[in-house]
Amino acid sequence: MSGKSLTLGVFGFGCVGSGLYETLRQSNFKGANIKRFCIANPDKERSAPNALFTTEADELLNDPEIDVIVELIDNSEAAYQIVTKALRNGKAVVTANKKLLAEHLQELIALQDETGQPILYEGAAAASIPIIRNLEEYYDNDLLREVSGILNGSTNFILSAIEDGGTFDAALELAQKLGFAESDPTLDVDGWDAKFKLTILLAHAFGIVVEPSDIPHVGITRISPQVQRIANERRERVKLVGKCWREDKKVFAHVIPTFVTQEDELNQVENEVNGVVVEGAFSQRQFFRGKGAGSFPTAAAVLSDISALTYDYRYEYKKLNREKDFEFVNDHSIWVHVSGNNRDVLPLYAFEEVVNTFRSPEHSYVEGRIGLRNLINLSKEGNWSAVALSSAAVSQFEKQNNLELAN
Repeated sequence: MSGKSLTLGVFGFGCVGSGLYETLRQSNFKGANIKRFCIANPDKERSAPNALFTTEADELLNDPEIDVIVELIDNSEAAYQIVTKALRNGKAVVTANKKLLAEHLQELIALQDETGQPILYEGAAAASIPIIRNLEEYYDNDLLREVSGILNGSTNFILSAIEDGGTFDAALELAQKLGFAESDPTLDVDGWDAKFKLTILLAHAFGIVVEPSDIPHVGITRISPQVQRIANERRERVKLVGKCWREDKKVFAHVIPTFVTQEDELNQVENEVNGVVVEGAFSQRQFFRGKGAGSFPTAAAVLSDISALTYDYRYEYKKLNREKDFEFVNDHSIWVHVSGNNRDVLPLYAFEEVVNTFRSPEHSYVEGRIGLRNLINLSKEGNWSAVALSSAAVSQFEKQNNLELAN
């Protein structure tokens, strides 16, 4: 396909699909043209000529003139059927569907190898931030230690709004109106969306493909005004952070709200913006920042993938083929702040170590080290909110522990 203009068949004309249409119209990119959009509702008014639209998927999937299928719908099951049939029909695929990819990544990698057709998905992990291709190429020979970041623009937008005095419900409604939140908001606020993206990054950072269910996660729905007040007192902020890291041959991952210090790069990531920190043995610590949600930022990432296909680019998954001796561990201990409105019963029994407790008529909390499985079970049992302690606080507690052990 190198050196020629590609003909596209696009599924979906929603937030990202319409953004791609406008991006292609307004940019100077001459490497592709859209032949047809497949949509679900033919009666909806759209900003493109009616002749571009069809409701018949096979008009795109079976059209020999279409080189690339661009999948931009929010139904992962339907997307799976579209993507797999497109690859088997000899068409390259570009998608931004993180749920589809996270749940079927191993199968899709195998199908790419079987059919010889590439599947690209830069827009699925952090929208406008080119993190996947950087993990594939720039960090190919670096010994990566950690990839962490704010991977969901909706939750970051909501947390920023709550900091400014807004309510959770009002912030969520505004995020949906602006096109930042998913059609099913639980994917965002319960942490699933960030976990799907972290599953993808884990494969490109460390060469490990896991099921999304293997990665522990906690959402933001129970973040209370009291927790925000504590963050303000400590001059920290609450951010939903997805993180994967390596210790020797073991790799860990989780998604959890986290207190972030002023010195941390993620502290100043506002609203729907995403931020990703990559730490390597040689490159050390690098920070990527960009719009993580919205029509044009995601469409820009999709267009970048389309452009890459014009010169036959594909993910080689070199780490997946090379790093066979890494072990993924999905239960580990972390330092957390667990709070609720029950003054009498603190869940001390679940902790491996307790360093702080507080009780008042309105609010109580415990801080300490706890296994992630215990933490997940705790969040299911009662109305407890969990926020990981900042790296500075963890360092302080661990230093105190070492001094006590030395004495």
